[in-house]
Amino acid sequence: MLYSGNPASSHILKQHIQAVSSEQSNSNITRKQATPLLFDNLGKQCRYLSYKVSLEKDPISQFLFARDLPYFSLLCHSGNRGGDLGLLKAENLFEIPDSKGINVSHQAGKTTIDNPKNYIILPSLDEDICPIKLVKDYKRMASKLDVDLNKGFIYRVRDNKSKQINNRAVSSSCMTDRLKTHLMNINLYQGETSHSSRRGCSITLRMLGVDDQPINQHVGWSSKGMIDHYVHVGKLMSPEGPANTLSSAAKHLGQGSSFNPCGHMMLVKVVSKTGHKLKDLYSWKT
Repeated sequence: MLYSGNPASSHILKQHIQAVSSEQSNSNITRKQATPLLFDNLGKQCRYLSYKVSLEKDPISQFLFARDLPYFSLLCHSGNRGGDLGLLKAENLFEIPDSKGINVSHQAGKTTIDNPKNYIILPSLDEDICPIKLVKDYKRMASKLDVDLNKGFIYRVRDNKSKQINNRAVSSSCMTDRLKTHLMNINLYQGETSHSSRRGCSITLRMLGVDDQPINQHVGWSSKGMIDHYVHVGKLMSPEGPANTLSSAAKHLGQGSSFNPCGHMMLVKVVSKTGHKLKDLYSWKT
């Protein structure tokens, strides 16, 4: 044996992986996936966090609540990995002229400088979950503490010793704990992690009719099979771009972040069978 080359290409290793895969497929155990974080729960969480920001007296705690708002909103709109978003720096976030949107370029985490992940985020019709607005509010909050977010990491942590905000990036595990705490406080927690928004974003896009290729490009998957792995819902017609679709997602109910794509598609089926108009069903009240 020369001990050279790529060990992953070893015939012995491939046989072992095939044996393990066969054993797993015959075990009748369903593969566990992250609970999706959809826009309805995102809206409820964001309103809760906005309330905490307005109520909090301690400026550092207030800063942390204000930080969580754009972090989870951008996570849901981008379908990004929690760890990668935590490593986002100010120089990789650009405002797009005339669109009021932002362009984000990730060059850290699972992405690289040679192969960065780029995506566009447009303002949401629901201000409660709008990542553009929430980032601006967060920066204003930071300026009150003399924290300059125009350079260095965007999402920063509190130092355990000094209790001050320093230029270190938040971790995925830290934000998963924060997400769990927020959702538990409003009785919505069902096992979500910072990875839940990645699945929730892809589900929302497919349920709203976006084709697989732009979903893969927006979320950052190189394999075509990843969309089926994460989503598990049928394809729909009339695709639109991911940025525009997510930006206007709140308009379908006319009640902001209460939009539920699965419920929307159920109403579409009702309309096709009964002849009612979709807007009439949305305006119906008991």
